[in-house]
Formats: sequence, C-alpha cells, structure tokens
Amino acid sequence: MREAYFALTPANFLFTGIDSKLLWLSIPSLFLIWRSVASKTNRWNLLPGKVGILNFLIVAIMTGYCAYTMYDRRGNTINRMTFELQHSNFDSVIAVGKDNPKNNRLVCYLSNIALYESGQMPYRMFHYKQMGTAGLFLNWEFANSSMLVWYLGEVYYRMGMILQAEHCTFEALVSSHKEPGAKVLQRLALTNIAERDPANAGKYLRYLDHSLFYRKWARQQHANLALAMADVNFHIPGMPIPARCKDFFIPYQVPEYTMLMLLESNPKNRMAFEYLMAYCMLQRDLEKVKWCMDNYYRNFNYPSIPTHYEEALLLYKVVFDEGTDFFTQYPVSNATLERYDRYMQAVKVAQRGGERKFEQFKKQFSNTFWFYMNLVDPATLKK
Repeated sequence: MREAYFALTPANFLFTGIDSKLLWLSIPSLFLIWRSVASKTNRWNLLPGKVGILNFLIVAIMTGYCAYTMYDRRGNTINRMTFELQHSNFDSVIAVGKDNPKNNRLVCYLSNIALYESGQMPYRMFHYKQMGTAGLFLNWEFANSSMLVWYLGEVYYRMGMILQAEHCTFEALVSSHKEPGAKVLQRLALTNIAERDPANAGKYLRYLDHSLFYRKWARQQHANLALAMADVNFHIPGMPIPARCKDFFIPYQVPEYTMLMLLESNPKNRMAFEYLMAYCMLQRDLEKVKWCMDNYYRNFNYPSIPTHYEEALLLYKVVFDEGTDFFTQYPVSNATLERYDRYMQAVKVAQRGGERKFEQFKKQFSNTFWFYMNLVDPATLKK
C-alpha cells in the first residue's frame, strides 16, 4: 500500500519511519486545509484557473523533486548495460559504462565482457577504467544478492561453461524474494536445452509461454529443444559453444586456474586466452604474460600482435634485458616502439613538472599498459 500510493511523496524519502496508516490522515487533513483556503479565495481574488495552475505547479514540483532524489543512477546504468549486453549491442555497453567515476566493480565487469565480445579487449582495454582483476571476475563474497549471483555466471556462460552458468542462474532463482525474472528463466531454459534436458527446459519455458512479451521467444526455444533432442550436434544460434572440461571444480578465488583448464581442454578457446592475458596484465605479472604468449598465442590468427600485448612484451624485454633477437620472436611494431620512447620522455618531464605536468602526462598515456603497470596499484587503485 505504501509503495502504491506514497512512492513519489515526501512520506517515502523524508518521513520513512511513518506508519502507512498514519499517512491516510493526510487525506482529511489536506481536505480541511483546502477548504480553509477555498473560503478565502474571494478575498484573495483567486480565479479558478489560477487555483488550478497553482495546484498543478505544486504537484509537479513535488513529484519532480521526489523522482530526482529517489532515482537510482547506478542501478539504471547497470540495467542499461545488461540490456544492451543481452541484445549484443556491445558498443552501447561500452559507451554507457565509459564514465565510471565511483569505480563501480559491476560496471567495469560488464564493460570488459563487451570489450571482449566486440574484439577490442587486446587493443583498447586500458582505454577504459580498470580495477585490477576484480573487474574481470566476480566472486561469491561480492554476489550477496540474487541478481549479483546472476552476474557472477555471465562470464562463465560466455566462456561456454554451461553447467557453471546454470549453477549461478539457479542460485539467483532460488535466492530471489520476488517472482522469477525473465532473464533468469531465459538463461535456465537455454542452458538446459544445451544440456539436452527436456524436462527442466520445458519447465522454465512454460513460465514464458503465457507471458505477453516473451511468448514468441519461448515458442522458438521449444523448436530449438526439439532440434537439440533430435540431433546431438545441434547448437542454438547465438549461444556460446559449450566447453568440455575434465574437471568441474571452479576455484573462484583463483580464476587463472579456470582459464588454464579451459585452454588445456581447448587451446583455441579465444575468450579463455584473452581473459588470461588480461588477468596477467592486470596483476602486473610480466613473466606470466610472456609465458601465456609462448604457450598459446600461436593458436590464434591475429593479423599482428595486439597493441596491449606489444606494450607488455616490450616492457618485459626492457625489464629482463632481453637481446635484440627478442624482436625476431615477437616483432613489436615501430609505432609501439616510438610511443614507448615518448612515454619514457614524458615520465621524466612529469617527474620534474609537478601536478600540472602529471595531468598532461596522464591525459596522453593513461590508455597504455605502461601507465597501469607503473602508476596504478591494483590492490588499492591508488597511484
């Protein structure tokens, strides 16, 4: 009752402790106040039209102020990003999450998924705010609500870890205090179709069969379920290809192990490789970066070494004093070599120039791995 009748009134954002029953006294109180005002309208010479305009302005101002103060900007940003991600509008996801002034972990997490899906992760990951490895993977300690558990499984779903994605989604279903959400039911239906489980897939689809907005989608998935049961090689269009791993144990605190497990099962799992490279770079572990390049990079048909990988390899060469034959194995482009020289010169200028010079340096080079490596502590995100 309170939400239905008093949502955009001062009762909800100024007097939250008032009992809903007491709020009903506002109706006779307002009536008495208005009667006293109406009795004096002749003396004040207020015409009915003026009274109506005044009444409209008061209600409009109160409603606008309440809506503004109660508007959840963080929640709206995350909902927009999630919607665009589900509809494969990856550039829109990145654009919405680009400004992340409060270092929101979920915004960073969704942005990184969109960067991978759009093919930009190895080239432009550091053009956007990074929060260390916390922005790549979530964990159960972070996922303290039903919807956050759903987000936890999003990256595993896209990596093809269907059982793990189903686990997270089912946890979101049973831990929710509200009725089942559409995206939860959709994800559970898809994962059970991929697992060739018609009983459970049909159970979730029946929720959507009679819905106004999802019945067409449900009919299509019934058809996909029939095809999946008839053909073991059938794959739902647009769904990640299920990964086959010999080990089902997922150590959430060590996501590096999960990615290595996926690569051991399938050395050409591109998402596992790019996320492993991103994980090592965000950890600032140059030796692991070089090890990943040595063991897995040749499995992928990159036209040339991606920009951020070049930056990390060049820094590895400088730190470990590798010889010039290093460039035979990893031909770093002239553009990256020249940019590194400018970076080192700018470092010296910034060290001598104070805050103003540092801000200029940051504006020019904050989109490089070198800036993150040298100037950002992933544990505290402080320079």
